[in-house]
Amino acid sequence: LVSEGASSGRVAALTPHGLLECPTQAGAVEPELEVEHEDEDMGAADVGAHGLLRGAYDLYAGGQEERSADVASRAFERFGAAGVLTGVERCTMELLDSPGLTGARWRGVDDSVATRHLLFDKAADLQQWLGFLSVCGIWTRLGCLPGTVRAQQKACEACERVASSSRLRELDDCAPKVFEAAIRRTLQEAAAAAGAGDEAKNGDDPSEARRYYGSVGSCERLLASLVDYPRSLPLGSCDVTDAVLFANAAVAAFLEAALERRSQVISAFPALLPPSKPASKPQCLSVSSPPPRAIGSDWLLSPVVLGALDQLRRANLEVIPAASMTQGLPLLDAQALRILESLHDLCRTTLRVGYASTGDLHVDSMAALRRPVLQHLAMAEETALGQSRGAQRALSLAEQFEDIEAVVALAAKDDMARLDEHLRSSPTFRTEALMYFLRVAELRPLFFRAVRLLEIPRAQVDDLLRPYPELLWILHVHSLGQDAPRPDWDRVLSKVNNQAVAAAHGERHSSAKRDAFAALAAIAQRAGAAQTCSRSADVAESACLGRLQRVCLRFSAQEPATSSSSGGCKRSSPPDQPPASAEEILRRLAGCIRIALPVVHAEGADGRLCTDVAQLVRLVERELEEARVDVAHFLGTRANALEETPAGVISALQLLWAEVAMAEEASWREVLDAHEGISRDALVSSLGFARMARWSEEEAEGAPKSAALEPLCEAFPDLRPLAPALRLSVCRGSSSAMQPPGGCGAQAASVGNLLFAAPAAAAFR
Repeated sequence: LVSEGASSGRVAALTPHGLLECPTQAGAVEPELEVEHEDEDMGAADVGAHGLLRGAYDLYAGGQEERSADVASRAFERFGAAGVLTGVERCTMELLDSPGLTGARWRGVDDSVATRHLLFDKAADLQQWLGFLSVCGIWTRLGCLPGTVRAQQKACEACERVASSSRLRELDDCAPKVFEAAIRRTLQEAAAAAGAGDEAKNGDDPSEARRYYGSVGSCERLLASLVDYPRSLPLGSCDVTDAVLFANAAVAAFLEAALERRSQVISAFPALLPPSKPASKPQCLSVSSPPPRAIGSDWLLSPVVLGALDQLRRANLEVIPAASMTQGLPLLDAQALRILESLHDLCRTTLRVGYASTGDLHVDSMAALRRPVLQHLAMAEETALGQSRGAQRALSLAEQFEDIEAVVALAAKDDMARLDEHLRSSPTFRTEALMYFLRVAELRPLFFRAVRLLEIPRAQVDDLLRPYPELLWILHVHSLGQDAPRPDWDRVLSKVNNQAVAAAHGERHSSAKRDAFAALAAIAQRAGAAQTCSRSADVAESACLGRLQRVCLRFSAQEPATSSSSGGCKRSSPPDQPPASAEEILRRLAGCIRIALPVVHAEGADGRLCTDVAQLVRLVERELEEARVDVAHFLGTRANALEETPAGVISALQLLWAEVAMAEEASWREVLDAHEGISRDALVSSLGFARMARWSEEEAEGAPKSAALEPLCEAFPDLRPLAPALRLSVCRGSSSAMQPPGGCGAQAASVGNLLFAAPAAAAFR
């Protein structure tokens, strides 16, 4: 407590901003400052707080810091922290956008002199405003009030905008005509956006330069006009190259001035801006940029700025000469290098701005900014230097701002030694790079190269490959030497088979992957001495379902309208859809088998199709029996084939049999007209209905229950004329007509178990 007489005293409190003096008695303060009357819709509290803050700031600027602190305290007492916060924001914007060049004093003064003086005054006033807010304890009293951090960032942003505008003002002297046209266009676009029409001007109206530099709250809008300047010139002329270089320098200087001013504000007022938060991922490269000390506003990442930067980079790509054009032309080659270096500086500044605004190299917003910047720079390097020299500038920026994917992709293409060094020196980078190798199919050989070169522990390799079980078998096979004994091969192949079986059963998102795993299991079983277990048999069924699902996809666009008993048929999804269940495939197949069977027969692959369909029918019936459903009981119910009920499934089975028979109606009529004998038996055995009915996994197994002719003909009357011929397919006996000639019955029985290896292997490839 510091005594100041009998009537008053002060308490000094230690805060992050220094010592904060708080008066203990308000009776000795100066008379109230006059508060200007503003629009009533602004709110009385806001207007009053704003007026007191301006009065306190004027006292502070006049060197009366104690009186200034007293008036600021009175603002908090009268209007509360929320009112003061609103007043702070209003005062900041007023200092930023105040014209300052009105009156007779500035009449007749050259615009270059007036605008320079104006920006200098704005910078000084804002610097003093920040000092007032800090010294008088405004930020301390606001504390953790919502919106305080935003107001602090806005105050710093105002200083940055003035600094960037001052840098543009310096460049204005170098190219006055360019800036004159750009400022005019910017003001016209702003007036059009605000809905203001062109008004007649008198001699007292400020010039366009004074209007722009006097209100720099949207100074970034000028960048778009500067970027369009090179496009206004004839393409191919030297003026276009110079214009692009000038635009690159102007935009980069604009951004650099803002970053430099932010650094100065942080040094002068360390507690003004919020500090950087811990990064979402630790930095993994020694050459990475250090994190920013504090985080300002994101005005440099506004759509206006990002759009201008993107257009400017594309303009560079349009004008840069290709390496094939510069051979033997030193001046043109030097021009390409100048554009490339200028673009490199612009890209580095852009990434610095992104990092200073986000504070984290690995957040989505930074990644979205970094990706096109590096892509454009790499394209420019390949254009100017050729692919043989690589994109070294883009690679350096990717390392500096930790775009792991870009580092891996560029280094793998142009500098493997550099990539190997990063892999050895940084375990974090090594893990990220190995994961990226696996995500990109073209880079997967580098994964196995890195595993051998760096001797990655097997446990880590297994963890990395867990999401990619289709690649794990490669390590098992590569672990065998060229002269490995047969028992070692059998052991490895058994492990590959077990992993493929487990992966096939666990795949729920891609039918193509499920089929590949099934094919791999089949290859491992036939290459080694793997014992066929129940799960391996299930994989064979999965392979069968995968082939039928591809048939449905192939012929889905040609599905005809089905009979009324089917109630319609679902169409298939796009290729590589999730694996479908047996019941889903059954319904889809019933809608397209009538078209598919003749086409596949003409291709000579109808045997495989009939075998798969027969296996599907028995699989569905087995599932119904395991659910204790009496298939024979539901054969005459005539339920809708789309119903998700046992009766609907059985109706779909009957529909499938009927569609197979009707697909070969002409051939069945030939059977009716043929005489009993070997020729008729051979014709019957070649038809799809007979192949499906006679196929069995076990020798004593009879025809499927859903193929019973009486309920089938009752549900589908069109089959009645064909019933005598169809009966030859489902009735097994001692007649030669019941078995295909030459042991075809045994051959058909073995097809389902032995011949799926070739098409499955083709699917895996």
